Amino acid sequence: MDDGNKESTKELLGSFRVIASADISIALALLVGATRFSETESGPLLWISISAFFLSFLASVYLFLLVIPRLQHEKPKIIEMPPVKAIAAASLCLFLVALVCLILHLLFV
Repeated sequence: MDDGNKESTKELLGSFRVIASADISIALALLVGATRFSETESGPLLWISISAFFLSFLASVYLFLLVIPRLQHEKPKIIEMPPVKAIAAASLCLFLVALVCLILHLLFV
C-alpha cells in the first residue's frame, strides 16, 4: 500500500470520526430536550432527526470497523472499495437528512 492511499484512508477516518462525534452529541442533546418538552413541541420531524443522527452514528462506527482491519493489513485502494463507498455515502446522507429535519422542525415549531 502506498503512502498516498494510506493517508487518504486516514483522512477519511478522521472526517467520519468528526461526523460520528457530532451525530452522537447532537442526538443525545435532542433526545434529552425532546423528553423535557410537551408533545406539541417535540413533533415527528424532531424524532426523525434524532433517529437519523443515531443511524448516521452507527453507519460511521460500522465504517470504522470495516476500514481499520483493512488498513492494518495494508490492503490497496480501501477508499475505492464498494462497501466502503456505500457506507460512507449512507452515513453522510443520514447526517444531512437529520440536519434538514432538525432545521425544518425548528422553523415550524
